[in-house]
Amino acid sequence: MNIGLIKRGESVVVDANIIIYAIQRESEQCKKFLLRCADNDISGVLPVHILSEVMHILMIAEARDNGWITGVNPAKQLAEKPERIKNLYRYENLIKDLLAISLNIVSLENEDFLVAMRIQRETGLLTNDALLIAVAERLRIHAIASGDKGFNSIRLQLLYEPEDSFIDVQVDLMLASSVYQLQAISRRVSVHLPTLDFKVDVLSCEDLILHKLAAGRIIDMADAATLLKVNFKSLDTKYLAEQVAIQQLEKEWRQIWNEVMPDRPAPK
Repeated sequence: MNIGLIKRGESVVVDANIIIYAIQRESEQCKKFLLRCADNDISGVLPVHILSEVMHILMIAEARDNGWITGVNPAKQLAEKPERIKNLYRYENLIKDLLAISLNIVSLENEDFLVAMRIQRETGLLTNDALLIAVAERLRIHAIASGDKGFNSIRLQLLYEPEDSFIDVQVDLMLASSVYQLQAISRRVSVHLPTLDFKVDVLSCEDLILHKLAAGRIIDMADAATLLKVNFKSLDTKYLAEQVAIQQLEKEWRQIWNEVMPDRPAPK
């Protein structure tokens, strides 16, 4: 349903893309949604992990705009130059403005992670999205504001979407500077975007897993484990094992393999 149709007084769990669309002026409907939250016309509920995601996206965007990071794994590039993080101010002011409006920021509880893992098994959602649904279930909120059509598959949840925004696809631009990166691009696959009539090229599932392992963050490792579990039957495990050895990702590979396949030895 259109995000403009949210009824007065309704409680809605807010996804990161709604805030990003509003801040980056990509959606007038998202801007009006946040204004309605600020006026207490509707109750916007913002899980703390979504706030963290927004903060991270805005920080990376500012660093990109400054020309300080390019290509793949921007967070790692920025982490290697902490002095530049100290000189980022725009994202800080934007987050302060966001905190000043009447959004109900809710913390995560232990049960949310258990519920999120159940949701992932049922739907294949990635970690942050599954946690968002878990929070909504705990708070008995049946409405979500998001530009992510993946939530359409969730039963008992009403999805409010902005109709004037771009489709919500996060794009990682990889500037091929190594033999592996050139190989990953050559192995790309074409997929249909939801509701659109054209294809886009994306990394294969195997190479996406490898990139997640190389990034090594908790959320990346969780995503890699989910990708392995959901797509195991169709994965080229021989290719994965070869690249894991070449890229010296054995520790990360064993970690997700033992999580997903505890009774089976990892391929070598």
